[in-house]
Amino acid sequence: MWKEIIPLVQNHPVAAYFLQDPFTHWSFDKPRGYSGDAQLLDFIYGHPSVQDKIAAASPIGTALYDYTKDASSSVAVRERRDILTKYIDDVANTRGPDTEILTIAAGHLREANGSSALAQGKIKRWVALDQDPLSVGAIMRDFHGTCIEAIDGSVRGILSRRQELGTFDFVYAAGLYDYLVDKVSIKLTQRCLEMLKPGGSFLFANFSQDIGVDGYMESFMNWALLLRTEQDMWHIINSSIDPSLVEAEVFFGENRNIVYGVIRKKA
Repeated sequence: MWKEIIPLVQNHPVAAYFLQDPFTHWSFDKPRGYSGDAQLLDFIYGHPSVQDKIAAASPIGTALYDYTKDASSSVAVRERRDILTKYIDDVANTRGPDTEILTIAAGHLREANGSSALAQGKIKRWVALDQDPLSVGAIMRDFHGTCIEAIDGSVRGILSRRQELGTFDFVYAAGLYDYLVDKVSIKLTQRCLEMLKPGGSFLFANFSQDIGVDGYMESFMNWALLLRTEQDMWHIINSSIDPSLVEAEVFFGENRNIVYGVIRKKA
């Protein structure tokens, strides 16, 4: 029933009202050709790269953006960025100056901006993988001269082993699993665990079924997500691991809009 309602909502005259919000408009139009692109997340972050679009919005659009940028999902995405930064810094402080990190579906890698470990040169190698050449280019520009290496690559490339990237102390995919069915999620998790050094960690995140604004996201924003429960996350983990070789946990962000899975390979 819901799938039948979505096009009715999108084609209703009221949709034009909500599309005055530059955040909603970008999501609906998909200028990069897919949902949830890195520039869309920059609307959530209030990044300077989107300030011209925000400034050009109508008074109604500005008022709507003031609401949508602080919706529960947006708050959770900003918290996710900060959680990633903390994990990165904790791993670098624990593992030492030879720390190597892999980010899958890196987007614009905004979590790196707040990393004290990156700023202090405590990371040896940080591979940022994304299939969007605009995102790869943005990372290359923004982090030129650092240990961050932006690479054009996809989930398919990882699973087919066309891209042999080495091994890492920390691998994470924070904005990807929302678009992957269980079968692919499990295969990707298994492959990521293979790329971990002994004692390394893998983190993946997913919007949860506790989210309260998914109706707006799917309809007016044209942003469909595969939502998961805590049990769904455990299913992916338990289908991917040998329990004798790893430790795992699942936890929610503060407002429970995003759920996280972390798998640590025993040393």
